[in-house]
Amino acid sequence: MQLSVKAQYSNVPLTGFNSDQVANGIGLPTTSTTVLTDFGVDNGNFVFIDNTYQYNSGCAPATTGVYPTTVTSVAASGLTYVLQPSSVNNALRVPATGTGPSSGTLNLTTPVQGSTIYLLSVAGGGQILSGINVTVNFTDLTSQTVTNYTAEDWCNLNNNTNYTKIPVPQYNRIQASTATCGSQGTCQYFAELAVQINPSNYGKSIASVTISKTTATNVFQVFAMGVKSLCTTPVSQPTALSTGSVTTSSIGISFTAAAPAPTGYLVVRYPQGSTPIPPSNGIFYTANQPLGLGTVVDTSTVSTSFTATGLSGSSSYDFYAYSYNFSATCGGPIYLTTSPLTSTIATAACSGTMTGTVMI
Repeated sequence: MQLSVKAQYSNVPLTGFNSDQVANGIGLPTTSTTVLTDFGVDNGNFVFIDNTYQYNSGCAPATTGVYPTTVTSVAASGLTYVLQPSSVNNALRVPATGTGPSSGTLNLTTPVQGSTIYLLSVAGGGQILSGINVTVNFTDLTSQTVTNYTAEDWCNLNNNTNYTKIPVPQYNRIQASTATCGSQGTCQYFAELAVQINPSNYGKSIASVTISKTTATNVFQVFAMGVKSLCTTPVSQPTALSTGSVTTSSIGISFTAAAPAPTGYLVVRYPQGSTPIPPSNGIFYTANQPLGLGTVVDTSTVSTSFTATGLSGSSSYDFYAYSYNFSATCGGPIYLTTSPLTSTIATAACSGTMTGTVMI
């Protein structure tokens, strides 16, 4: 399966699917599936059907609401999930605790980096919330676990903070032991579980994802996975820093924009001689926020001019300017931390202002 990419979102090819939950071909659904999508309550025991399913050759195959080959994301505009074929293991099924192995792992065919993963999923077994933990395993053998997610039944689910219903289309279901033509309802939906990667793990490649059930109700299935890519690191830093207005308590600075242009710039000032702390990817800094021994002057997506305030008279300060990239469709901000633009500038010793150019 090839990587399907659109904008900054990608479908991620996986291995580790442990069940076939789609009836296909001619015969009882049990002949072409291995396990139920539902938990078996509420007259359950249901599975999906595809466009080839017929109980017998006299039954007309369904033409709508059938198991798809792709699903368009609602949570991540531009992401298209690619599902496994209906005739092979097409879902990772994690049953309720106490009813079987309560965890399962999907392995990425090719490890990727990202800021968010999206699990195309189905919970089944009645209108009871399904408790889920997700562990993201990285290639350096570290991991990150996010606990206390909840997923709702595939028929009448609602959106919550991390779980997003895909409202269209609705899908057919059929009882696995049925001996009649046709489907038995179209209230089924896919949903997306969004898992945020910690910024401290942005530079790591994701090797696998483990899903664990924490409740004795419902089952949880994953049919596909997508990832929100990281923003690219800027190519260059700004240049040619110059001073503007300088007083006993403020210093104005400006510089020439980096080329090619990044999204914006982060400027930090330190007491002269202090050891700088590079900004961390994934963190949005604000003016006057401390960074090590320094203080953020400002962060801007448009301006190349800044003013540092609240300074002491007759004092020298080291300034550092970093390029960064960020957008709504990629994870960030991502800072260029090598070779920042630097300069040392002193405040005035008395009232009044002065201007000049600092040589770097």
